[in-house]
Amino acid sequence: LAAGMGRLTFPFLELGWEMTALELAPAVITAFRDRLAAATADVRDRCTVVQGDMSDFALGKRFGTVVISAGSLNVLDRSRRPGLYASVRDHLEPGGKLLFGVPKPPPAKPEPEPLERRQECTGRSGRRYVLHARNIPAEETQEITIHPADVTADPLLVCTHRIWHIGVEQAMEELTLTGFEVTAPSSFGSIEGSSDDMVLVEAVAREITEGAE
Repeated sequence: LAAGMGRLTFPFLELGWEMTALELAPAVITAFRDRLAAATADVRDRCTVVQGDMSDFALGKRFGTVVISAGSLNVLDRSRRPGLYASVRDHLEPGGKLLFGVPKPPPAKPEPEPLERRQECTGRSGRRYVLHARNIPAEETQEITIHPADVTADPLLVCTHRIWHIGVEQAMEELTLTGFEVTAPSSFGSIEGSSDDMVLVEAVAREITEGAE
């Protein structure tokens, strides 16, 4: 789910797995299909690409494992995450697993983190951009905005992305409330060679006993 450009899908395909990749953004799906078209026929035959919203999808089949790319759960707010969990339950085979990563809580610092940060960076074209990150504690969110450093540009394109802060304990609680059993989480690095900055959460849907109260 939230397949993006195939950061997880293609490594799984290289391992010989059959994959269904669900992604919402049409432009990203087009780029994914272009990448898939350049792969071998065997890889293409084992990958199905679907446009859909991970908070509400129906594919008409079940899977042994459902994987959400690391950090993608954070793009859904509280009102949409129950739909994700319900959709996953409807698509898991008996004993099937849900796997996803959430950011690991940073170590405590003596001074509180600033609510806003601003920095300039250079794109591949050499053009300068301003990156502005703003934490909103009351809403448990962070807004990330980027725009050209030259604000006289016409048109001036401003892009804003919002993520919701979801801790490991909160994710585990939400899963439990929506009918999952969660195994012990484990840490991993989101980038090869980096320190552990993510937590892997593994969950199995609880079996519903017919006639149980």
